[in-house]
Amino acid sequence: MVAVRFGARTMHVGGQQAKNNVPDVTRARLVDNALHLFARHGYDGVTTRTLSAAANTNISSIAYHFGGKEGLYEAVFSQVRADFQRAIGPALTSLSHGVAVAGRDKKSLARVTTEFVRSFFNAMLGDPQMQDRTAIVAREFARRSEGFGLFYSEAARPLQTALANLVAAAGNLSPESPETIVQVQCLIGQMVSFLIIRQVLWTRLNWHSFTPERIDLIIHEATIITLRALRLEDAATAQVTAPAMRPAEFR
Repeated sequence: MVAVRFGARTMHVGGQQAKNNVPDVTRARLVDNALHLFARHGYDGVTTRTLSAAANTNISSIAYHFGGKEGLYEAVFSQVRADFQRAIGPALTSLSHGVAVAGRDKKSLARVTTEFVRSFFNAMLGDPQMQDRTAIVAREFARRSEGFGLFYSEAARPLQTALANLVAAAGNLSPESPETIVQVQCLIGQMVSFLIIRQVLWTRLNWHSFTPERIDLIIHEATIITLRALRLEDAATAQVTAPAMRPAEFR
């Protein structure tokens, strides 16, 4: 068993009791509701009474299934990591393969970039559940708890690596150079901002959700910005088409 600290909390990774491995409706309901509450209020802002009430179960069930509030948070964060890997894993695999095949060919790299942006935003914005999961990750990243290392190695680092190879191929750089890593950070910041600070966008445009039409708009504009950042826009002019939507559909 490996102990990983989350600020003042300790996660015991890989040491779940056998009873936690048994499918249980109450346990799943606790995790689902806790994920939503922790995302909205943080770990310290949620009581066990609130958690049990949201899951419509007895407060003692938290201790029974998870050993306490810390164990429940561990289960939630484990679910978040798995969900991120599921959501962006296929897009990263496709991106890595596409870059390897494209080499330094600009048109091929532009096509790979366009496909990745589309896949990433469809996966992250098309699933409303990813909004809560991103909020939990953002809280842990902001404090850089030791649990940050788990998510970084399993989800964030693979994303960095795949994008670094793309940036390096497009700009004739080393994938490990500081310039490449900073450019990757700029790209990641652009992508995750639509989840982490989505309320800024929603308020400005009077939106209340990400509809398929709005996601298409975001994909279109994000693709243009990404291609320009990688200096691939000239090679991709014919590949980027405007979303087929009328002005009224933006609202």
